[in-house]
Amino acid sequence: MVSTTTILALLFAVIILFLLGLGPILYLKSQGYRIISVGLVGALGFFFSQIILRIPLMGVLMSNVSVVTFFAQHMTLYALFLGASAALFETLGRLFIVNICLKKRKGWLEGAVAGWGHGFCEAFIMLGITYISYIYYAFLINQGTLATMGLDPASVASITTTLSSFPAWAIIVALLERVFAMLLHCALTTLIMTKSMDGKTLIGCLAAFLIHMALDAGVALLQINGASLFILELLPAIFAILSIGYLFKSYNKYKNA
Repeated sequence: MVSTTTILALLFAVIILFLLGLGPILYLKSQGYRIISVGLVGALGFFFSQIILRIPLMGVLMSNVSVVTFFAQHMTLYALFLGASAALFETLGRLFIVNICLKKRKGWLEGAVAGWGHGFCEAFIMLGITYISYIYYAFLINQGTLATMGLDPASVASITTTLSSFPAWAIIVALLERVFAMLLHCALTTLIMTKSMDGKTLIGCLAAFLIHMALDAGVALLQINGASLFILELLPAIFAILSIGYLFKSYNKYKNA
């Protein structure tokens, strides 16, 4: 059986994820801003850079036994590679969005909304879809009908074990981690947008790449070295706080631009 607490935590996480992801954009829309398309473009920037390009390429690369063996022997390099590749593809995606898709709509708000769309798309794909499927499976498990859904016995056992032992606090921690990431994505796209407005696009892209790589590689390195969950979540939290600070500072500078 899946506990009621776990199911409620999953439902809470999904609701909050959608409220945070769509709420600000819909609010701006209600205030007369033509902004939904900007958020959608930002989301597509993540989807194409990661789901369409990077992840399939990583799959091809990691199917090579020599590559897998090399990284298994050099875990630090592997962490740096993961961080650099994610940062590179997503930075290029942001650059395309800012300089091509939003070429005639440059402004602080456009950068922030595109970044928020980018972050929400990632959160929905990485967490939202998983949690929605978990809710569905949890009800099937509690009704005793999961085994009748055409899944093989091993899958049924695996899903049942996972959800039966899934603590509510872990669900909320994962949600917080996605919120931290959304704030960072919002700041990074805004950074590239504002630097592009200043004619310093290359500097903006380089800064966004290095910041993104530092976080992703940093978390991977901490995991490799057995860091506690608190430390693993502390690093994204610090980046999120810095992102909020940057967003406020840049808003005051570019709000009338």
